[in-house]
Amino acid sequence: MRFILGYIFLFLFIYNVPFRSVPLGTGKLISLISLLFIFIKRYSNNKYHINRNILYFLQLLVIMFSYSLLISLVYNTLDFAIPKRYIEHVLEYFIGGIVIFYTFKTGQISCFSDFLLKIVNIQTVQACIIILMMVSGTFREVISGVMRTELFKNVNGQRGFGLAGDVFYGLSVFQSLGLISIAVLLFNNNKRLKLPTLALKYILITVSVILSSRTGYLGLAISLVIIFYQTIKIKSFRFKTKNVKRAIWFLFGIVISSAASIAFILLIISDKLKKVLYVQILPWAFEMFINFHDKGNLETSSSNVLKSMYFPVSVKTFFFGDGKYFNPDGSYYMHTDAGYMRMMLYYGVIGSLFHYLFILLVVRKTYLKLESLKTDGSLNLRIFFISLALYFFAVHIKGDLLIAGNMSLKFIYLLFLYSLFQQRIEGKLKCIKKY
Repeated sequence: MRFILGYIFLFLFIYNVPFRSVPLGTGKLISLISLLFIFIKRYSNNKYHINRNILYFLQLLVIMFSYSLLISLVYNTLDFAIPKRYIEHVLEYFIGGIVIFYTFKTGQISCFSDFLLKIVNIQTVQACIIILMMVSGTFREVISGVMRTELFKNVNGQRGFGLAGDVFYGLSVFQSLGLISIAVLLFNNNKRLKLPTLALKYILITVSVILSSRTGYLGLAISLVIIFYQTIKIKSFRFKTKNVKRAIWFLFGIVISSAASIAFILLIISDKLKKVLYVQILPWAFEMFINFHDKGNLETSSSNVLKSMYFPVSVKTFFFGDGKYFNPDGSYYMHTDAGYMRMMLYYGVIGSLFHYLFILLVVRKTYLKLESLKTDGSLNLRIFFISLALYFFAVHIKGDLLIAGNMSLKFIYLLFLYSLFQQRIEGKLKCIKKY
């Protein structure tokens, strides 16, 4: 029972589902539970204190919050969008993640690959929900009926599938993190990692990425590069026979799973939905490849729009920003959706660089801690965390992922918290120690 509860909490925490008649997303509700949990633990008979690593990063967040707040007050814009984000980072992403590790019993997360697999499992569940919403109008109506309608938007019948607070760009990026995770887990010696199930999860998550946003294609490409990288010896440039065989069987499983999935979907969907699939969904999903075939370039309509969202700014704005994230009408300041531009327009390149360094520090600290524990000797942690960092900074070109990417940032913070929670003492997490 507690095992199932752990999965439910993990799903609701990461996807921040906006249920109808509930004023807060589920991620924030989990955070409130976590705050209550910490309060009870702190003031119970046994006193606890927070690990100094968490305190260090929380202090950095407080500094960045103060700087962003100062920018808004100096310019007198009263735009507190960025300071609010830092409050979310502390109260929701960091503190909210703590309760996740207490919902699973000791031993249910025996190593890092186990925890990574649990995240992949909830991504697979979300993928199934997305696919069912596409093929079944009844199921789609049920899911949309339990979510707040103003947050559930369907774009030309093509997108808007999923049980999450963000069903477009943010969902696609997070789902594609599952593909990167599977690519790294593929060659791990954990007995719970079965090749056929990994292949099936990979293809289901891939479909969910395609139906959410084309940004996730980059994550798909990175996952394939990781698989290839782990089949060769870099120094001698020779193939690792065992890994090559496993990769071939994995790709074979993907082909079989894809063929079976396509045949099943075409068999059960209506003729009307088939028309939508052929006329709207597939041309949109594979627009870049169609353009490459017809015009010789990989451009899409959204990538062309993205180019116009990067433009020159004044020297003052470049270094210190304008203290604005939104316009009075609620649209983005300067009408740009690009991540690097939105952060620079708010608090300039100085504040932006400080934030980017913070993200890199979290990733580096997590990697070094997990590498020192040596609990997953066959797991290539270096390539995993390098890939995560490169991917995050790459997709930030498209949208404001590094400060507003709710699901993907929770993924990073959960990995960081796991690196502290991994060692347990008598059933209690080492992250919170007794005096």
